[in-house]
Amino acid sequence: MICSNCNHEQESGKFCGNCGFELGAGNTSPTPGIEPVATPSPATTNGAQAVPPPPNENVEKAKAFSKGYFQEVMGYVKQPNKAFSASESQFGHSLVTIGLFVVLFVMSIYVGADKLLLSLIPEEELWLIEGTDYSLPFWEIAKPGLMFIFVLLAASLGSLSIFNMILQNGQSLKLSLAKFGSLLSPLLALNGLALLLFLTGISVNLAVFLLVVSLMIVVTLIPSLFVYHYSLRSAKAQQAFYWAVLASLISTGITVLFIYNRFKTFIDGLGGFGVW
Repeated sequence: MICSNCNHEQESGKFCGNCGFELGAGNTSPTPGIEPVATPSPATTNGAQAVPPPPNENVEKAKAFSKGYFQEVMGYVKQPNKAFSASESQFGHSLVTIGLFVVLFVMSIYVGADKLLLSLIPEEELWLIEGTDYSLPFWEIAKPGLMFIFVLLAASLGSLSIFNMILQNGQSLKLSLAKFGSLLSPLLALNGLALLLFLTGISVNLAVFLLVVSLMIVVTLIPSLFVYHYSLRSAKAQQAFYWAVLASLISTGITVLFIYNRFKTFIDGLGGFGVW
């Protein structure tokens, strides 16, 4: 503390030890070299703590997208007919649905094949693999599964594209994909349930049945429903039934040709090893 009257410096006290001048709040000056520290008031401290950091814009967008996507998918599961009213704004959601459909299918195939392999091992030999990471190589199973499901989706979409041109409904490829992906929404539940059944081992047969039903719907039912729906709104509404059947046959034919070609390649490979 420095007395403002005589500039005498002392550490404490109410009066100056040199001249006796009263050292009040306004009669002292700060000690040179020492800066007063401002003590924040409780109101200021609480106010600073109450202000949250600004949210991450990308995280908020991802949250909004996932929330909107989940609500949209649930709406299509409850009312599949709403998929025919989907617009190009649902294109992003539809791509996510198609991607999830493929992932769930491939994972189901892999887990099912892995469970099948374990079931083929005699019980007396199971102790040999206990405690080991014994499973099939993922990519060796996933690669043919991916190829198969992509061909099925391409066959179905190709059939739709052909009849879009025949019926001249003016739909863009983006809009067709948006509606096609929306129609796949109920099938996510089938593939997800099949994967769950494979993982738990509750019923492998039921899981296989669900996957087969899911694929049959993609190959046969969705093209026919899609084409029939838009045939009724075209100038060729009188032949709507035949257009729908033809769309299903084209999609199924492409799928059968692919399966036949893969099976023939497999048989030829066995012949090369002297099996046949």
